[in-house]
Amino acid sequence: MKFKISNSKLEQVIIKYLENKNFIIKETPSDYFFLLREDDDISQICVNKDVMECWIHPELRNDIQDFFSTSWMYSENAIFRYVSNVLNLKLNGVYTVGGYGTYFRLSVPKYLNELYKPSGNRSTLLST
Repeated sequence: MKFKISNSKLEQVIIKYLENKNFIIKETPSDYFFLLREDDDISQICVNKDVMECWIHPELRNDIQDFFSTSWMYSENAIFRYVSNVLNLKLNGVYTVGGYGTYFRLSVPKYLNELYKPSGNRSTLLST
C-alpha cells in the first residue's frame, strides 16, 4: 500500500521514525555518538563538537532513503535536522561516511562502555 505524503510532512515523518529508533547518545569531550545498542563499536551518527559537523553511517541514510523513497541528499538533511533538534545545536555540515579510511569517524572509543551506564535513552557518565 502506498501513501502520498507532502514534502513538508515527509520530513516530520522521517524525524518521528528516527525518534522511534531510541538512540543511546554518548558524549565525549569532542564528540556525540548515537548508538542503537549500549555496546556498539560503530555509531550510527557522530557529531564532532570542534567543527560542529554531523557524520552519518551509510546504512542509516540508505535505510531512510529506501524506506521513504527519498534522495540521498534529502535523507541526509532530514537526519541533520533531527540531530540538530535532539542536541539543540547549530551544526555546520552533514556527511555520510564512505570510502576507505572514513569509518574511523563513527568508531566509538573503547573506554566509553566502561565509563557510561544506561539511563533511559541517554547514557550518563560515571564519576571517576
